[in-house]
Amino acid sequence: MQNQGPDVSGRKRVKKGLPGAGQFDNELLPRGDRVELSGMRSSEISSMVSKYGFTPEEANKWIQYDFTAEEAWRWGLTYTFSPKDAHDWKEQRFDPYSAAAWRNAGIISAREAVQWCIYRFEPDEASEWRRLDFSTSSALKWSYYGFTADQANHWRAAEFSDQLEASKLNEQYPNAPWRARIDKEDLLTPTDEASKWEEAGFTTDDANDWVDEAGIEDADEATQWRDAGFAPEDAHEYIRAGIHDAHEAAKLRDKGISPEGIEYSCPQGMRDLPL
Repeated sequence: MQNQGPDVSGRKRVKKGLPGAGQFDNELLPRGDRVELSGMRSSEISSMVSKYGFTPEEANKWIQYDFTAEEAWRWGLTYTFSPKDAHDWKEQRFDPYSAAAWRNAGIISAREAVQWCIYRFEPDEASEWRRLDFSTSSALKWSYYGFTADQANHWRAAEFSDQLEASKLNEQYPNAPWRARIDKEDLLTPTDEASKWEEAGFTTDDANDWVDEAGIEDADEATQWRDAGFAPEDAHEYIRAGIHDAHEAAKLRDKGISPEGIEYSCPQGMRDLPL
């Protein structure tokens, strides 16, 4: 009788070109995740599993996004990108090192990173502009006129939206948008008086509020009312009632006497009020 060899009809075949049993078996994957294994793909999956330590499921996902074993190692193990994220960045022509730099700067969208790149911003620069809520186009305009993100934010806070105007005023008032704003609106002179407002800790908007709402144009006087716990509109009510001293107004307030009560009981201000 001719020797027929061992019976292998009930054994699972190990595909040629793949690592030994226990490292990878395409048939062990869920049916929907299995791939058609060409020779090249077999070799790449083999390398991912045996050389780089990917699980079969992980290797399969990298293959689905057309990564070689070495690419999967760089993107997935060295820079910790998922296959899909790596694919998105690679599709926009980023290498894993550059993609990681943008991601570390807080920009996780490859398409957004492209916009910043087009305008020639580095990741850290772009991160600062984004942190202060500047769009790419707005950041480009401000930076074109020489402003950093922080400087632009201060000028924007002073209600300057025209970058060219801000640039010209910045030559006259270096890094002092509050002085430029006060001068522009003719609320205060942009000289020593304006400096007093800044030294007292008032922003441009604060100074405008004390001038407009309380009728107080002196920084020292506004400071007294502020330090006594009054907002401009509240100070205005006491002043209108004849109380022009912040400390005296505070005494009345602390005793529960409102400006309306002062007007009712003592139209001439504090004349008859027992303090």
